[in-house]
Amino acid sequence: SDSDRGFTADLAVRTKRPKASFHSEWAQVAVLRSGWGRNRRELGISVNGTRVEVVLQSCGNPILLGEIEFALDVDGGYVEPAGKWIETCWQSDSDADYLEMELEMTDGWRIQRQFCVSRRSGTVLIADVVLGTSISDVRHTLKIGAAPDATFSSAGEGLELLVESGNLIGLILPVGLPEWRTERGEGIRGDLIEANGLELVSSGTKLSALYCPLFFALTPKAGNKQFTWRQLLVAKKLKCEAQDQAAAARIQVGGRQWLLYRSLTEQANRTFMGQNYASEFVFGEFLLDGKLKPYVEIG
Repeated sequence: SDSDRGFTADLAVRTKRPKASFHSEWAQVAVLRSGWGRNRRELGISVNGTRVEVVLQSCGNPILLGEIEFALDVDGGYVEPAGKWIETCWQSDSDADYLEMELEMTDGWRIQRQFCVSRRSGTVLIADVVLGTSISDVRHTLKIGAAPDATFSSAGEGLELLVESGNLIGLILPVGLPEWRTERGEGIRGDLIEANGLELVSSGTKLSALYCPLFFALTPKAGNKQFTWRQLLVAKKLKCEAQDQAAAARIQVGGRQWLLYRSLTEQANRTFMGQNYASEFVFGEFLLDGKLKPYVEIG
C-alpha cells in the first residue's frame, strides 16, 4: 500500500548509514574506507609533527600497524626534516578516498606522501614522492610495521610480497621498481623485504626526484592470482622523459589492470600507454572496453 511504501522510505532515510570515510584536517586524523561491507578496506592515519601512524585492514583482517618510518640519503648524507607534515590534498568521492601530505626537508628537499583506498577494486596505494633541488645520488627507505596477526613472505623471484592474515591472501607490489630481482641496467633500483613489516628501499644516481609507491591488492585471494607490473615510457613532445621527470606503471592482478602516473616536475602534457594527460597524478583502472576509469586525478 501507499502507507507501507511511505513507511519503508521514511525508515530508509532515518536509518541511513553515515559516510564510510572520516577526515579532520584540524585533528590530523583520517579514515579512508572503501565502504561498510564485510570485505571493506580501512586505512586509518594519524599525524603528529613528523610522525605518521597507520592501521590498515581488509575484510576484517589486520595488515599494517604502527609508525611509517623513513630515511632519505642524498649524496651519502642523511637529510633531516625541517618542518612537520602538512596536509595538501583530501578527496573523497564514489571512486576512492585520497589523502596527500608534505614534509619539508633540509637543503630544499621535500617528501610528499600519498594514501589512496579504492571503493570497489580491493586496491590500496601508499607512496612517498621525493622531490629535490639538485641532481644527486638518492636513496629512500620506507618502513611500515606489521599488524600482530599478519605475515609477509616472498612470492617468488620477483620483488613482490604476499601478506596473509586470517582468511586474506593479498599482494604487495613495489611498482616503482623493476618486477624481477635479476633485472639489470640503469634506472631506479631497490628492494621490498619483510622486516617485522615492510621495508621498501628505492635508489638511483643523478636524480632530482624519486617515486616510491606500494600497491596493495587486498581481495581475499589476490595472492593466488597471476600478476605483473611494468614501468612505462613517458613522453613529452615526442621525447622520452627521464625517470626523475615523470613515472608511470601498468599493473595487472588476475583479469584486472591499473595505471599509476605521477609527474615529478612541473605539470606538462605527457603521453604513456596510449594515454595523454596534463595532470600531476593519475591512479585508475582499465575497464573492459580498454578505457581508463580514474580513481583519482589531481590536476
